[in-house]
Amino acid sequence: MNLKKNWLIYFISFVAAIVFFQINFGLNVVLPTNISWLMTIKTDWNTHYLGWFFYRNEPWQFPLGKVSGYYYPIGTNVGFTDSIPLMAIFFKLFSHILPADFQYFGFWLLLCRLLIAYFTIRICKLYSIKNFYIFLAVIFMIQNPVLLYRSMHPALCAHWLFLASGYLYLLDPSRVPPAKIFRRQLVLLLLSAIITPYLLIIEFGFTLILYWRHLAYDNSVDWKFVVRDLGISGISGAAIWWLCGMITFGKKEHLAINGGFGKLSMNLNAFFDPWGWSSLLHPMKRISIMQYEGFMYLGVGVFFLILVALIYRFGRITQKGASTPPLAMMSPAPHPPAVPLLAFCALLGFAAVTNVVTFNDKVLFTIPVPAIVTNTGDIFRASGRLFWPVYYLILFALVIYLARSKWPEWLKTTVLTLGLLIQLYDIKLLITFQKPSYGTYQPPVSQQWHEVMRPFDKILFYPPFLTDYLGVQDYEYFSFIAAQERKPIDVGYVARADYSAMQQYTDSMKIGLQLGHVDSAALYITTPAQVDQFLPSLQRHALTLHRLDGYYYFYAPGGAHNAIGTDDSATARIQDSLVAAFNAGKKQFEPGPVPGTQNDSIKINVESAVSVPGYLSLSGWCFIQGERNDKGDSLYALLLGNGKCYRSPMAIVPRPDITAYFKGEYLDDAGFKADLFEEKVEKGVYRLAIAIKKKEGQWFYKSSDKRLIVGGGN
Repeated sequence: MNLKKNWLIYFISFVAAIVFFQINFGLNVVLPTNISWLMTIKTDWNTHYLGWFFYRNEPWQFPLGKVSGYYYPIGTNVGFTDSIPLMAIFFKLFSHILPADFQYFGFWLLLCRLLIAYFTIRICKLYSIKNFYIFLAVIFMIQNPVLLYRSMHPALCAHWLFLASGYLYLLDPSRVPPAKIFRRQLVLLLLSAIITPYLLIIEFGFTLILYWRHLAYDNSVDWKFVVRDLGISGISGAAIWWLCGMITFGKKEHLAINGGFGKLSMNLNAFFDPWGWSSLLHPMKRISIMQYEGFMYLGVGVFFLILVALIYRFGRITQKGASTPPLAMMSPAPHPPAVPLLAFCALLGFAAVTNVVTFNDKVLFTIPVPAIVTNTGDIFRASGRLFWPVYYLILFALVIYLARSKWPEWLKTTVLTLGLLIQLYDIKLLITFQKPSYGTYQPPVSQQWHEVMRPFDKILFYPPFLTDYLGVQDYEYFSFIAAQERKPIDVGYVARADYSAMQQYTDSMKIGLQLGHVDSAALYITTPAQVDQFLPSLQRHALTLHRLDGYYYFYAPGGAHNAIGTDDSATARIQDSLVAAFNAGKKQFEPGPVPGTQNDSIKINVESAVSVPGYLSLSGWCFIQGERNDKGDSLYALLLGNGKCYRSPMAIVPRPDITAYFKGEYLDDAGFKADLFEEKVEKGVYRLAIAIKKKEGQWFYKSSDKRLIVGGGN
């Protein structure tokens, strides 16, 4: 009979998980050839799929997770596109027999819910809870607001990992051999390493408190065992990351985002703030939209159960009027040491809230912390996520506490069922808001792009590495077509990147376009806003211009490629007019006297200065400190040296961020950008200076700290 009951609770729980999955998404998303839902909804789903799409089409490389054609030429890693390396590497083994449109993300989302149901049952059974209450607990877990909210990010839905670790922590070492417990925890740790780093950091924490419990409280292991196993765990985890390419040795890693710690944090109102997903409560204020990573809404149904639990505990309302002992004293039930678990929860709480403690839209206080804390926090910048284990602990403790109360069964059943019904009604928007589409995917751009891309070896956008060109996330349209054509492309969205290499590539590409040094095997694509970067190459006849869907595309003349989707006479007129405009507006350094007077109050920040013989590109900002309004001012680049001065006007680039940061009235005109030619500059070493011409006519200038070898013509 026991065996039958055990089998039954697993069966009905898995059925419930599948039924709710149908309500949440629709089982169509599990079908391997259904990619439409991944590519048509503007979430992270598209980059997860694109990362897998490029990865499967490339030959095996080392590291195993390396992706060369996406974010070309820097490349990336299948982990940095959050494509779940565990699944990507496995299915790449069979890529040659899989359908052209193949995805595993729907299956993964369903699998995560089934595993959450499984470990919910295992945990509840440790407390000898009746199957009906276990079933209610399963629904609470698989439909909790945090899991539903995180569905936009499938890798982060593997919450079953810390449920499994929690289960291992609760096991009695006198009944289950410690070596067996630690082996299972090592498996969870290694699995988390090839799913996502955020789950790895949580699993590593569970590993530490598991050793703490068994060493300090149960005396079931000794220090030698702990040191050996920790060494195995650490080396194994690092080895897996190295094999997959999540870390490398011998060069600087760009895992951290400077200033990231504290921005994607958890607000102290997180339990009560539904962010617009509640049917019963209004959203609350918060410091910024970036605190969405700290979404921890419990739900009105859970609030109801918390209230009932408080009444039960402190009102001493029991079946016979007597008080009930605490949960840990009720037998049979696990009684693990609380200190390691509570210490871990406190640490996760601090990491999630960060040292910048916020409530609603106010910063309550900031805790000074050493640099090692902020540096680590910059790596795991979405720190609000780290509170998830504590969130689940609250749910489990609440349901188990009420299920093990001394109330009559009918009353417990009524209370827990009512709480669940209130919960489901409250979060019904979260439960049903996903409307995934079904079928194949056709990007909303002309299919002629296939013919345009096919003859070339690579697809190069300018500027590279962006996501938005003429529309929101239109990079995905061209990335998808490039993947179908098996062409590398220099756009995309990745979690981590080598920013120094990206800047070097962008600068070299810009210089090549300005000097007419282009790649004859490449198709260049840009927008009307950036077409001026191609004008020097057009003027030198290094590229020809064509249009399609509002984008400009360019390629070197003389190849077998013919313009697609473009009227030749029309594009010829466009090209001629652009070249004429370029020649008319070509910015040159002109010799002349030093304008105005030196003013050390000018604040200068040259963000980029690219110099090659004959050409100088500048961008940055400057303004006169103490002045609150620079509207109407003009900015000039100066070259000072050899007793000479050359100057050229620069374009104003609106910088409202400068106004905001320096608290000015209007400093938006502080930004500048210039592409300057040096045909009239005598070759030599010059100091770069910036001059400001006030709208009233006065001139001021200040030298920067940059010395450049310029001049000599191009």
